[in-house]
Amino acid sequence: MKFKINEIVFPETLWLTQPIKENKKYFLQTDLHNLDREGYQLLPIEQAYYEANSIGLTHTKVSNVVDKKADSWFAVTQEWMTLEEASSNYFLDHSFIVFRLGFAGKAREQLEKYSEQRPELRRLLGIKPKMGLDFCVDFIDNLQAVELVHIEWDYKDVSEFQRHKQQLEACITTMDWENHVKWILATQTVWQGMYGDDQGNYKAQKFGMPTAMRLVKTF
Repeated sequence: MKFKINEIVFPETLWLTQPIKENKKYFLQTDLHNLDREGYQLLPIEQAYYEANSIGLTHTKVSNVVDKKADSWFAVTQEWMTLEEASSNYFLDHSFIVFRLGFAGKAREQLEKYSEQRPELRRLLGIKPKMGLDFCVDFIDNLQAVELVHIEWDYKDVSEFQRHKQQLEACITTMDWENHVKWILATQTVWQGMYGDDQGNYKAQKFGMPTAMRLVKTF
């Protein structure tokens, strides 16, 4: 199993500074429910700010557990690694880099102005800029489907993010995946009885990660 590492284009800044061209009624009535508190999914008003600041949004159809009627996910995502050739035994479920930006400058002033009448808007003012990486691979044969690894980490610091990204790329692209599968299958009696987080951590150790997941709260 060979991976291709795609180029990631960083936003010029992790701050949204340009205001949006909407009137008072919009700010007082726009839907603010289901603010993503740990991830990167954006509310309609957030999407408007990203577009006003020329930040591209990725639209991917996925199942939305919050709103069963919705099947769209808007976030600043970029494809991270891809398989160089298809495999009947390995399935790259997902691999991407994602960003979430905070509010500053005139954009922040605009939200502060309308938050005097609608305090819920202040939650947007508390959003912390962050970036994350997400990588998940499964093994499939005639007998079973097994998650080999699922790593999902958030970062506040760009240099730490870059360092971990490079370390993971080196590990993933040089990994002896056949031996890794053998290890995963041979230790099934160990990790199958674990709860989700512990099971993920057990598998992530082979990739030099102390835990499989580290999430940064949105605000």
